[in-house]
Amino acid sequence: MSKVAVWMPVYNEERHLRAALESVMEQRFKDFSLYVSDNHSTDASTAIIRDYSLRFPDQFLSLRPANHLPGIEHMKYIWDYLRDEGTHEYSIHLGAHDLWPPEHLQVLVGRMDRGLAVSAALGRTVALTYSDTWVINDDGVRLYPLSDVMQVDQMRPEIIPQFVLMGVRAPHLFGIWNEAVRRKIRVRHCCSGWDHFVVAEAAMHGAIAFEGATTLEMRISSYDKGLAGYGSKHLAEDVLAAGPLDFRNQLEWCVHLIDVAVQSTPEATRAISRSLLTSSMVSMYLTLRSYNLQAVPGAPERFFADPRVQQIILASRHIDEQVRLFIDCKT
Repeated sequence: MSKVAVWMPVYNEERHLRAALESVMEQRFKDFSLYVSDNHSTDASTAIIRDYSLRFPDQFLSLRPANHLPGIEHMKYIWDYLRDEGTHEYSIHLGAHDLWPPEHLQVLVGRMDRGLAVSAALGRTVALTYSDTWVINDDGVRLYPLSDVMQVDQMRPEIIPQFVLMGVRAPHLFGIWNEAVRRKIRVRHCCSGWDHFVVAEAAMHGAIAFEGATTLEMRISSYDKGLAGYGSKHLAEDVLAAGPLDFRNQLEWCVHLIDVAVQSTPEATRAISRSLLTSSMVSMYLTLRSYNLQAVPGAPERFFADPRVQQIILASRHIDEQVRLFIDCKT
């Protein structure tokens, strides 16, 4: 089986799909299999996928869920499919309207190979390596770079998870993954912000590395602008009905990340570690959610008026107070 699994979810992408597929098939690095999942497209995407499957039968694998899925559930469908198959060393995701330069896989695979060799000597591993990223418009014109606070090597598994929640942007998810790490991670909920959570958990298993020698071109299409548009495209109706960001599922995921992180700390300090992580992660979470909610008129007011959110804020403040008391006693 090939070294790299390239996976591409597709739904009604006829305008840009051929260009995205060509950017994969023209890669200088050839040891890959391309998994394209057609989410019951209603335009010419299905015919385009069929054409490429005939042209590249040895590298092209077509998937199709039983029914049309909301966008994040479709991503989970492919995520789980590759995890269960378990035959590749690395995996990488490309959007069906995004583009790679011909050297993209060659650069990222080489960086992962070198990183894993070095980290193994230190008793560590690399979870994923992501590239430089530019946002392009529908016509392929570069608009602006997506830079972030994580564009450094982080060769230590004990990275603080709330930092990752703060720093994650789409380029991290679109990096090349060490499958030995990715297969440990389950998409717990099909909620907005799922990419933050899977990358945060990956950071607890290995390093996240930035590679600036190649560039992903990420297309921001008009139908993807705004949180409301994102939700109607990517989230199921029952999730949207539960709230613009389905915060209960997100908070459950936060608790899971804290549980994972605490297990890597010395037993004697786990109680204080849990308090610190809970306080900082919940605070960061509330900040992120309130910021994103600005896109929906009236949503911030409804969010913070919810009794469950008020309880979370009170609990977070209580933890902060207990942590300060603990530190004062020790000093």
